[in-house]
Amino acid sequence: MLVRRAILCRGYCTQAVDKKKQMSLVQELRGMTAAGLMDCKKALVESEWNVDGAVEWLKERGIAKADKAKKRTAANGLVGVGVGEGGALMYELNSESDFVAKTEGFVQIFDHIYERAKAMDLPTDATPEALAETLSSEPSIEASLIKGMSTTGEKHHIRRATYFPTAPNGAFGYYIHNKAAVPHAGLTCSLVELIASEPPRNVAALTKAATQVAQHIVAESLSEENTTPLKEQLFMQTERTVGGFLKGMAKQAGCKKIEIGATQLWRCGEGVETAGDSFADEVAKMVDSAKSA
Repeated sequence: MLVRRAILCRGYCTQAVDKKKQMSLVQELRGMTAAGLMDCKKALVESEWNVDGAVEWLKERGIAKADKAKKRTAANGLVGVGVGEGGALMYELNSESDFVAKTEGFVQIFDHIYERAKAMDLPTDATPEALAETLSSEPSIEASLIKGMSTTGEKHHIRRATYFPTAPNGAFGYYIHNKAAVPHAGLTCSLVELIASEPPRNVAALTKAATQVAQHIVAESLSEENTTPLKEQLFMQTERTVGGFLKGMAKQAGCKKIEIGATQLWRCGEGVETAGDSFADEVAKMVDSAKSA
C-alpha cells in the first residue's frame, strides 16, 4: 500500500490515467527534459506514467539518441555574441525545433560555449565553419552538446563562429533582434567594430556609437536590401548619414575621427535547407495518436 501511494505521488497506473491526464504528464515531462513529445509519451508508458521513472528512462537512452541526432538538420536556435577585453566572438548554436531553442538548458549551453571560448586561443583567420569545429571539439563544450542532444533527442550544432580581436583604439558594439532569455542572444545579431584615430578619452561613448550603428544595420536589413555603402546610408531614418553620426560621436568619444572596422549581420538558420517534420507536425501526430488510442 505504501509503495503504491508513493508511485501515485508522481505517477499513475496506466489504466487509471485518462487521455487528458496523459497529455498533462507528457507536457510536464517535456518541460523538465525538453525531449520530444513521442519520446516523452513512450517514456511515461514504459514507466507506468511515473514522471521520475520516465526521466531516468530518457537518460539511459540518451547517448544513442545523441549519435542519431547528429545526422539530422538543425536550423532553429540562437545567434549571439560575446565581447571581452581581447575581442568579440560571434557564433550560432542550432537545434531542430524552436521549442528546444527556448529552453533553459539550451541557453545554458549557449552561454557555456562563450565561457569556455574565453580560455581558448582562437584563430582569427579560420573560416566560420572551421572555427565552429574547433569550438565543438573542446572537451567541455563537446560534453555539453552531447548532454543536450541526449536529453532532448534533438541535434545541437555549432554551425558557424567568427572571432575578431580588438584593434588598437577599437571598441565593439552589438544589437540583438528578437532576443532570447539572455541579452546577448536572439534570432538576428549585428556586430560592429569602431576604431578611433587615437586612444579615445571616452571608451564608453565609442562603444555606445558602435551599438547604435549595429542597431541601424539590423533596422536596414528588416526594411529593405540596402546596397548603399554603410557610411553613406541615412542613419536610423534621419537626415544625417552614418558618417555624419560618427563625426559627431568622435567629439563625445574624445578623438578626432572614427572609422568603421569589422561588421557582421547574422540571422539564425539562414541558408540552411530543412527537411522533415516541424514541431507543429510533431504536436499534430501526438494529438492524432491520442485520438486513435
